[in-house]
Amino acid sequence: MNRNFAFCVGAFVLLANLLAVTALTQAEVVVLQSGYDEVNSTPWAYGQLDVGLTYITTGAHTIPFATPFAAADFAAAQAGPSAYTKAPLMIGNQNVYAVSLFAPYPQAQWVNYTPNLLGAQSMLYAMPFQLTTPGITSGSLSIKWAVDDYLGDPANDPNPIGVYLNGQPVPSAISGGDKQILTTASDLDVGPLLQTGQNWLYLYQRDNGGNANGAAGLMFGVTITAVPEPASLGVMAFAAWGLLNIRRKNPRPQPASNPMR
Repeated sequence: MNRNFAFCVGAFVLLANLLAVTALTQAEVVVLQSGYDEVNSTPWAYGQLDVGLTYITTGAHTIPFATPFAAADFAAAQAGPSAYTKAPLMIGNQNVYAVSLFAPYPQAQWVNYTPNLLGAQSMLYAMPFQLTTPGITSGSLSIKWAVDDYLGDPANDPNPIGVYLNGQPVPSAISGGDKQILTTASDLDVGPLLQTGQNWLYLYQRDNGGNANGAAGLMFGVTITAVPEPASLGVMAFAAWGLLNIRRKNPRPQPASNPMR
């Protein structure tokens, strides 16, 4: 293989790896938890409003939102009242709800439209977060949750997806869950849904119980990662071309010929 060509390929690969590592080390990570004061880094007390989490509701138990979510629904959730932080539901000494999400979200708490243990409605929650990363081209979302009854509607209802970013469903269509069993999910392709500056996370808690005096609620922790745009292939190729030219201008010295041969 031509030595100059091999040198150029090696330089290109090295630069690509360095740029990829740099992009990863510059990734911005945002952690969001229900029932948690993100500003002061402390959990809200039971019965306090989670002022960073607002909602709209159908106003009745078991009733889903009648139509697929539109821009007006997300805007209404942003402008809605704050959710209440509430204790995990218990009956006697029995835990009906999961008591914690544990690691990595040990301070997440249950939330609902009322501080009372009972109160069942379907709700669309909205939580703002900021990203300072410019030129976001890739990103990921991971979520851990417990919910009564589930994230998203059953399959035949209008809104089967439970997680949205900036008014768009996450590509992996996260849904489901349970009030006692902790559920985890992730989506590695949310970069196109993120933007520099203000962003919104939306979670749809669907109540499906049959008792008007029943309970509903949601406890969640979400990690969102935004990665800046890597250098283009053109920049890397230009750098490799420059190294090749340096190589050509400074060729390896050749051994002196032997005149006696």
